[in-house]
Order: sequence, then C-alpha cells, then structure tokens
Amino acid sequence: MPRVGLAPPTEYHHRCRRQMIRRARRWAMPTLRPRKQRVKPKLDDIRRREICAILAVGGTRTLAASYVGCHVETIRNTASRDPDFALQLRKAEISPEIAYLRSLQTAAQDSKQWRAAAWALERLFPDRYGPRKAQAITISQMTEILNALGTIVADEVPVKKYRQRVLERLAELIADLPKPKAKSRPRRAS
Repeated sequence: MPRVGLAPPTEYHHRCRRQMIRRARRWAMPTLRPRKQRVKPKLDDIRRREICAILAVGGTRTLAASYVGCHVETIRNTASRDPDFALQLRKAEISPEIAYLRSLQTAAQDSKQWRAAAWALERLFPDRYGPRKAQAITISQMTEILNALGTIVADEVPVKKYRQRVLERLAELIADLPKPKAKSRPRRAS
C-alpha cells in the first residue's frame, strides 16, 4: 500500500542519506594515527659548517639553504634553538664585511688608490661626504631656515596673539624634524 501524503524519495534524498551514513561511520571508527617519531636534526654538523662557510665568503642565507638542501626557516629555527650555532652564523655573516674593510683600508693608504678612500668616506660618513641630490638641504640647514622664518614673523606680525601662535607652530615644526646625526665615527671591528 502506498504512503499517503509523502513524496517519493528522489536522488537528492538518497545522496543525503549516503552522506549521513558515511559521516556516522567516520565518527564511529577511531582512526589510528602513527606516533610521530623524533626526527633527527636536518642540520647536522657538516651542513652547519657548510652554511657558515658560504656565509663567510659573502653568500646569503638563501644561497646557503639552497646549497645544503633546506629552507631558510630551518636555519633560523636551528639558530634560535642553538646559541652556539647562532654565534657562528653571526660571525660568519660579519667576516666578509671585515675583510672588505681591511682591503679597502689597505688600498686607501696607497696615494694612487684615492678612489677607495673617497668611497670609504662616502659610506662611513654619508652626512658629510655622501653625494647629495641637486638643491637638497640637510636637516641642520632646514632648522636654520625655520629659525630665520621665526625671526621674520616676530618682526613683521604686529598682533602679539597671532605672532605667538605662528611662532608656536614653527617651534612644533622644528621639534618634529628628525634630529641631525651626531658626527659619526667609523666602527672598529673587534
């Protein structure tokens, strides 16, 4: 005898029923996942030495990671876990810079190599010897200009209330300027 008032089951009903059965089976059966075994470190002593050697000749961490077959993050994570390796990395990354400075200093002492001395001065003291764009002004020059403008305003604006407001705003502008760098000295490698 047919059911009265109910629509016959369609493909949609069958699909929903199959999905419900699959989900019930999935939740009912416990999945056995294998335990994670402790993985031996990806960066053994040989790879660590290779990474430091690449960095010591001026290579990047990306290049070193590619060479030893790991990711840059692996190097960073290993260094964060192992302070000795972090120290080795830091020394290896700094050593090419020290070597270049030594050779530059040697070249600059020869009078025929004046370009090396000029290059070193530009890099070590950029505020004094560095190249400037046409009509560029320094921070100290800008401060002098604003102070001169303040003097002009003080002389020319007759109403004290307005003059005071303008001078306060100029003082704020001067305070917001970046501070000029102190006369820098070359850093010595220790």
